[in-house]
Amino acid sequence: MKRYALALLLCVLLCGCNAAKQAGTITPPTPTYIPVLTTLNISPVNSTIQVGQTQKYTATALDQKGNAIGGVTVNWSDTSSADSTISSSGVATGPYPTVDSGLPSNVVGPSQIQASVGTVKSQVATLNVTPDPVPDLASIVVTPNPIVQTGACNGETGVGATQVTANAYTSTGELIDPSTVWFIWSTTNFSGEPTESGSYQGSGNALLMCFFDIGTQTLTVSAGYPPLTVSVPVTVTVQQ
Repeated sequence: MKRYALALLLCVLLCGCNAAKQAGTITPPTPTYIPVLTTLNISPVNSTIQVGQTQKYTATALDQKGNAIGGVTVNWSDTSSADSTISSSGVATGPYPTVDSGLPSNVVGPSQIQASVGTVKSQVATLNVTPDPVPDLASIVVTPNPIVQTGACNGETGVGATQVTANAYTSTGELIDPSTVWFIWSTTNFSGEPTESGSYQGSGNALLMCFFDIGTQTLTVSAGYPPLTVSVPVTVTVQQ
């Protein structure tokens, strides 16, 4: 009987120890990993194109562990005042200079391109836009030249404005496409200005000029990207 009781006690002790060992090896469950978008990287971060050309941008979304996240819809924007056009797919187009920027410079822009997803924003990428050089620009012909206007133009309505056209030519006399030439129009006493139907860029070779001071002044038309390669003076007379 004693032997039976001792064997039973030994069995209980052994089972308890084995259970304790098994209990000590239990691994707690691994927490569920939920990726959270924390970083946006865009490429390229610095590039240069010519006016009218395009630059494709890509954005990589990363989670808190630096792993890439797919299927993210990215919004693109130009945070500068250079007015470049960037599409929803990340393609930026180099802008032409506008009259608001004053005289054109050797570099248009630069544009500042940025990607965003919700409140997460990327670093800013710089897009430099250089002028598209006009080949062999040798001369400008302004029509009419000289300009004789009867009566002062109404600066508000444009009534009495004079249509002025400028064309650029190569050294061999070939007409250069006006949409590829940057024209600058300026007057000696600032009394002439284009009406709203005029344009300073692209097709800006044809303007309605509103001269509202009686007397004589000089209209200067220049063409080409800086340095402005060709200029021609036009005498403007506004008669009573």
